[in-house]
Amino acid sequence: MANGFGKSEKAVVEEDWDVKLLRVNHPDYGEVFVAKLTSKWGGTDPIFCLPSDFHDSKRYKQLTNELMNKGRYSPYFDQLFIAYIDNLKRQGNYVTSDPDYDRFIASNTHRKLREEEADVFYRAIVEHVNNNPTVFPSRITNDFDDENSHGVTLDDEKSIKKFGRKTVAFVPSYLRDLLGISNTKKLNGVFEVLQERGVFIAVHSSQDRLLRSKTVRLVMLMYFTLTNRRLKLMPSSKPLKKLPTIGGKSRLLPFFISFLRYIIRRDNITGFLDLFGGGNIFIPQLRYFPPLSKFVYNDVDIGIVNLMTSFTEMTAAKATLDMAFWLQSEIQTEEAFHQARERRLSNFTPPIESAALTILIAEFSRAADRQTFCKENARQGISYRSLMRYLEFVPFLQGITIKCGSYDFFIRKFGHRSDFLTLLDPPYVGADCYESPFPDSEQEKMLRLINEVDMKIILCGTDNEIYDFLMKPRWHKTSLGPIPKSSSSSKGEVQVEYIWTNFIVPDFLLHSRWRYIHTL
Repeated sequence: MANGFGKSEKAVVEEDWDVKLLRVNHPDYGEVFVAKLTSKWGGTDPIFCLPSDFHDSKRYKQLTNELMNKGRYSPYFDQLFIAYIDNLKRQGNYVTSDPDYDRFIASNTHRKLREEEADVFYRAIVEHVNNNPTVFPSRITNDFDDENSHGVTLDDEKSIKKFGRKTVAFVPSYLRDLLGISNTKKLNGVFEVLQERGVFIAVHSSQDRLLRSKTVRLVMLMYFTLTNRRLKLMPSSKPLKKLPTIGGKSRLLPFFISFLRYIIRRDNITGFLDLFGGGNIFIPQLRYFPPLSKFVYNDVDIGIVNLMTSFTEMTAAKATLDMAFWLQSEIQTEEAFHQARERRLSNFTPPIESAALTILIAEFSRAADRQTFCKENARQGISYRSLMRYLEFVPFLQGITIKCGSYDFFIRKFGHRSDFLTLLDPPYVGADCYESPFPDSEQEKMLRLINEVDMKIILCGTDNEIYDFLMKPRWHKTSLGPIPKSSSSSKGEVQVEYIWTNFIVPDFLLHSRWRYIHTL
């Protein structure tokens, strides 16, 4: 034994590798041990890995490939490397800074940011194409107009064979305006990521006769393949990973998204407010829908607000989900459940912990009421993979206003804005299943307030006498049909959902193609 190492262990490892142990800050895990493995064969960058990478099946495969490609290594050496690194820990033989590691983290962070930006911009492109078909005329008809068209839909046989059915050629100048990127280097970085994913290709006009009958000449055509396979794009009416809540409108989402987008475009709405935000299913669907530019999410539940705030930034979101994964083992009894309920709503609880506990309380309660412990849900737990799906929120919540307060503040502040649309989905009148009560007196106060504003209002609820205060001709009551009740004591029951609006709901939006929502 020499310095705590077995002779054969030390000889095998050090024959081909220079191994150093770092105790440094990791962007996902905070201060941790990191192994720096540098091949003595030379000519390659060092490999940085966490000790746990040898035990993580996905990362282990990547790590093994790196080690074998950069030096002499065999999976039979795994235990030797693990023991070598462990001995460095026991001896306290580590350093707290390393310039190579700093460069490695900076490079990876920059790449992640570029990929996140690429996700956001690609979704904006897809939304623009899907919602503006008239400015992307068919290639077959050759109706491109250099003054009004933004590109061309490649629907001819040759293009379909080459690119796939859902492909458009985009005029670069319109694309730059749509994305709002003036920095060419940044724009090229986004395109580079999209090109690697197989959804983008740039060609010079000399390589394509797309506009052969037109006088206009494009410097470059940008082809975008609108596919879900590569980027896992969310279809326009499919919800993201949803925080379970009582009274959520997921079953009505196909109608609501079509309805909201129609009103937003028809009335040139620039601001959207979701003032009883709950699980936040609407803003992500509208985030990049023009001409919207202002978004406000509000809820009175500090835990839910902390959760949504953490989803505005990738590092905070990952920290929240990691904490939720580890904390779930502590919430396996009714007593622990109610203690966690108190902690998540306490002003003394760190926001990340409050956010993590909010996920667990919602998942481990009966019918998502956040009040009644469900032992079966807690015993089943939440997989790490399922938790990671919440990261889908991040590109859509960056840059929006998230507040924890009363809805009336925003009604008073923006009520004069006729170009704003507010969605109000308060607790149902007379319901007693909500963690945060909203008594009849508050319902009446809300009705008096919204009756005086200029902004567009959509109020959701069930049939009740209190809402009869909203009378014609200013207000319009529309039935959306029966949907299942979501409270823990109402399994199998249905109720008719209504909306009250201070504008007319077009009949075609209530066409039979939406009626399937009534029977879900």
